[in-house]
Amino acid sequence: MNITEEEVLLFLVASLAFVMSASSVRLVLASSPFISTLMNGIIIFTAAGAFVVSFKALFKVAKSE
Repeated sequence: MNITEEEVLLFLVASLAFVMSASSVRLVLASSPFISTLMNGIIIFTAAGAFVVSFKALFKVAKSE
């Protein structure tokens, strides 16, 4: 992965903020099917990346104890 140990927290916080803002934009612009579909794709893509990084961080924490 391209994310170093020092960048994990920053990546996860940024991913959370990005997913929340994309969800808000999707709700506000729900009348446009194109925007709604685009935001859904962005949310899924970002959430999947956050899942992988958080799983790696949890594995590292569990392994170190």
